[in-house]
Amino acid sequence: MSRGREDFSRGLETLLRISDANFFLCEPEDQPFSGEVPASFKRLRIGTVRPQSLAGIQVHRHFPAKTDAPVWDIHAKDIAHLGALLETGYLSATRLVAITGDALREPRLVRCLPGADLRGLNQNLMRPGPHDVMSEPTLGARRAHWLGPCDRQITVLERAEKPRKQHWFSAALERAARQAPPIPTAALDQWLGGGLSATAMVRTLATGDPVTFTALGGLSLVEENLALADYATGARPRLANHLRAMLTRIASEEDAI
Repeated sequence: MSRGREDFSRGLETLLRISDANFFLCEPEDQPFSGEVPASFKRLRIGTVRPQSLAGIQVHRHFPAKTDAPVWDIHAKDIAHLGALLETGYLSATRLVAITGDALREPRLVRCLPGADLRGLNQNLMRPGPHDVMSEPTLGARRAHWLGPCDRQITVLERAEKPRKQHWFSAALERAARQAPPIPTAALDQWLGGGLSATAMVRTLATGDPVTFTALGGLSLVEENLALADYATGARPRLANHLRAMLTRIASEEDAI
């Protein structure tokens, strides 16, 4: 077994020693982990197509989060780092980050420190011209200057010199006094992962109903789970913004109890 597999297996064993929670190991269906996995872990084979590969969709499907039962996800690399720490006594100070995007001469994997200056990482890779540096993949990405605690991909995009002319109907909708949410469809159901009712979830987010939102399993989701739906529908305000506002409201109400 390679050193990386040994560290990962050791990290899995460590998680069992520090918590009595239920554990799930999500593996690509075409490339499952070949090392040792503790019997206490339930192994889930998942696809690699977004959004099925996102943690929130799997949480909702297999172990929905509740206000009194939070659910956490941890990246495979972090588990391997934990296993290496217990074996060597040293915690890895660097992280492997993928740098991609149409503003680059070539994509590259870079090992760097958390909190690194993203422009410094990309400077030798970028084509001339205006560009935007985004954390995470294009869908759901946000402009960033520093490598965040959970960032593992940086996307550098060319910035259009002139804004694209907006269709008159889209412009009218954005200027409307009351912006309506996107119409729920079978396609939107698929963009939400197929395990959520698009009709009920969109209506609940738009009306700000925390009781129904919780009953639908919305506590299992974070913004990245709605990025594809926002991209495909062009929803304004974004569903991801509605989701963050709802989660923040529920958390503040729980803290006040």
